[in-house]
Amino acid sequence: MTSAATLSGQKGSGQKGFTLMEVLVAMTLLGLLMAALSGSIGFVGRSWDRSWKASEASAAYSHVEGMIRAMVERSFPAAVRIEKSDRFLFEGTEQRLKLVGESAPGGVGGGLYVQEVVVEDTASGRQLTYRRFPFKANGAAPQQVESAPLLTGDLVFAFSYYGSPRPAARPAWLDKWPSDRTLPDLIRLTIRSREGDAWPQIVVRPVISAELACVRATEAGLCRHAAIAK
Repeated sequence: MTSAATLSGQKGSGQKGFTLMEVLVAMTLLGLLMAALSGSIGFVGRSWDRSWKASEASAAYSHVEGMIRAMVERSFPAAVRIEKSDRFLFEGTEQRLKLVGESAPGGVGGGLYVQEVVVEDTASGRQLTYRRFPFKANGAAPQQVESAPLLTGDLVFAFSYYGSPRPAARPAWLDKWPSDRTLPDLIRLTIRSREGDAWPQIVVRPVISAELACVRATEAGLCRHAAIAK
């Protein structure tokens, strides 16, 4: 016969386990929880990535805007003589802006430089490049041209110019400035992605605007004339 103490010990040592249904429910809930956490982590990562890219784009835009604004606002209406004809040393097309402006290495001091911003094709995409060299009244070729990239990427750049190139013409925005005897009133740079997303437009007004007659009147002190032999 089995004693009462033995029966009592066997009954007390028994342990209740999980059923198969309870295990399946727990695993399902754990999977749902992991999926929710993964989605949240992915959302945070994507948000961080978008914020980082937006910050980089903002810094690049500020750099380009500052360079273009300084270049245009400090532009100088210098005229040159080529083939016995006076004209402004200014070139404005959709892919190139070239003018004479006051500038100096390091942003201090002064001096006249031929400066240009040009759109170029590179292995990394379109590039906005800044170049400059000292302005020489005798027309001597530059010995050294300073160059620096402003912005590179899968972007589309376009300059345009506002003003009246002829006395009888109404002011309008033009992709190319056709006159070599007047200067535009405004210069605009538009930047957009290949998908069509546009950056804020950069619109700058030259501090000095002039007609060629002003350049000839050197006594007025408004502008200067530099004769250059071709």
